[in-house]
Amino acid sequence: MRIKKPVKILLFVLAALIGVPMVLFTTFVYSPFEGSMGEIRRAVPRSIDFYVGKRGLRDDFEEFPQPRFWEDLAGSDVLEQLEHTRFYRSTLATPENLRGLDQLESLKAELADIPVVSVDLVEDLFGRDFIVAGRFTRGAEDPDWCVYARVSWKVASAISLLEFGWARGMAQGVRISKDGDLLKIEGRMPRPIYLCRVKDLALIGNEKDLVDSSRRLALGLGKADEETLLSSADYQDLLIKPLADFAELRGEDPNAAELFLNLETQRRLFPAIETWPGSGDETILEGRLFKAFINFKAMRRLWASIIFGEPFDGNGFSGRTLTGLFRATMNKNELTRDQERFLGERKGKKEWLRSVIVNFPEKSAVFGVFRVAPTTLLRQLYQSLDPDSRALMEDGFRSYGVQGGAEAWINSMGAAFQPWFALVLHDQLPIPKEHHPTLRGPNPVWAWVFQISKGQENRVRREVEKLVKKGSAFGIRHVWRNPVGKLDPEREFILELSNPQIPDTGHLAILNGAEHLGNLFIISNHGDLVELLANTRLQTPGHRSLWADPLLREEYEALPDTLSGFLWVRAQGARQILNRYRSFALSEKGKGRPNPGWARRVRGGVRQRIFAQRFASKVKAIHQLSPGDLDQLENLVDQEVVRLWEQEKFKRGRDAGKIFDEFSAWLQSFERASLLLHTSTKNISLQVRAWLGF
Repeated sequence: MRIKKPVKILLFVLAALIGVPMVLFTTFVYSPFEGSMGEIRRAVPRSIDFYVGKRGLRDDFEEFPQPRFWEDLAGSDVLEQLEHTRFYRSTLATPENLRGLDQLESLKAELADIPVVSVDLVEDLFGRDFIVAGRFTRGAEDPDWCVYARVSWKVASAISLLEFGWARGMAQGVRISKDGDLLKIEGRMPRPIYLCRVKDLALIGNEKDLVDSSRRLALGLGKADEETLLSSADYQDLLIKPLADFAELRGEDPNAAELFLNLETQRRLFPAIETWPGSGDETILEGRLFKAFINFKAMRRLWASIIFGEPFDGNGFSGRTLTGLFRATMNKNELTRDQERFLGERKGKKEWLRSVIVNFPEKSAVFGVFRVAPTTLLRQLYQSLDPDSRALMEDGFRSYGVQGGAEAWINSMGAAFQPWFALVLHDQLPIPKEHHPTLRGPNPVWAWVFQISKGQENRVRREVEKLVKKGSAFGIRHVWRNPVGKLDPEREFILELSNPQIPDTGHLAILNGAEHLGNLFIISNHGDLVELLANTRLQTPGHRSLWADPLLREEYEALPDTLSGFLWVRAQGARQILNRYRSFALSEKGKGRPNPGWARRVRGGVRQRIFAQRFASKVKAIHQLSPGDLDQLENLVDQEVVRLWEQEKFKRGRDAGKIFDEFSAWLQSFERASLLLHTSTKNISLQVRAWLGF
């Protein structure tokens, strides 16, 4: 059948109306045959100072900008708690951000109403692969940045259309011009914006050189000195490999955000980072001890992944997990000798960790174990004390008969223990009534746990006996000897040493365990905790260990073969400890009593000063005072500390209740948390995992 001539003409006209524009469009605007950019991280320069990247963002939103977890969070008590935090009020709930969300909704509606194409922000712009990277060449307040986004053909076509003057002229409110191979956008922004496209990769930023160098790297035209992030050894070894190891150990494909931060640049911008968590006498003992092992000045680059776990229901827990993998490269030349020893300590096996876990009670609020030589730990603990406390200890050791003082005793005794120590905080033990501490406070009950090396048992036992005989040199007033279950009371017993200068409990308890207790050596500020540890070790009926926690067992199975340290937090116990801090702070604030942490920092100096003024003519050292003079000294110290606090409290405008409420709100968001540490003198690896309660 022959087609009539008018029909042929009509078909030819239709083909021309459709085909010619399509040919012109694919030739000059966007061709579906030009292919994909591939891995867009190939366009990111290695010389950046910060980087955040995420694949598959479109799968993280129910309906942008509402994340998938929002409905579960909003239906829990957690959100109500978080709404009262400073972070929530100063970031998510600021008027500017709330207006921004309204504007975002308006933009979504406008893009969706575009005739024919209908652009979706997530699907077409940043939902597949999205990166923000930049430098701090102008300072922290005005960073250079570039956005890398794998876009749809709709967005790619729109960018290409801007190459034509007539299209640029249609833009309202901004001026768009050509600047070399880039599009330059000027308007109400503080700095011009530069834009270009390489296949399905859109590049937009506020620094021309950064955008242009990214364009060249994407095209494979980078200069000889330009290395891409993707090809750098640090990116592959410190970010990609840990993610792959995590996936293999847990049998899952992690949904992760990638992060990088140049710490050398951060220290230049914020010098206080080097001295975190503080410097001078105001730094608490724990902070000084932390700095003795972890040196922020030595850290060069930080690589991290934040892994968003899927919801689950099992092991008596419903919620989801959030995991952070962090690796910081180190400059070995900045490390002290003890820091180098700590970071280079031989790693422990998983089996070693389990043998430690079974010694600790299930209801422990915080449990931590770390591979570090006790000599190193004790030396740094001693050096972290304030000068007055060190002087007091030196007096005690000289009276104790140790040649060379505290350092010599530490070097001698440290070698008697295995190269690890553990720490536990407990939240459910009342303060013994028979003891009368000078400093009352809300501190948790704690215990340090060591293990005596084979063949060193008698050596440690002799030192403990010597301490009992000459305890008055350290202010010990009374000694109690308590049996442990049905064990031999001559070999395994708990010593309780009364000293009112020990904060909160007024005494120390020591367990020198023999073979039935695994040669554990425990020192604590509460005898009941030592007894609880001993019964847990002995598997006494009614005493379950941390190993009974199904979440901990599950986490143990997914740990690597070796590790430098492990920390486990039971959020409920941590909240109870924090609530005691809050109640105590508020009650002391109402009574006008000194802040406990501040009082501990100043008390040693006050004590030495008053002794020199009032008692030095009688005896040479404090421990030589008679019981009556010692009580008089402590009363005078109490009065002076209160007088100094009256001056100090006016310098502090913080509301203690609000501070503790802030921490409590964050603790409310999770049930358990773990920390895994793996160290070397080249880098520190840290895995932080939280079991969220929504």
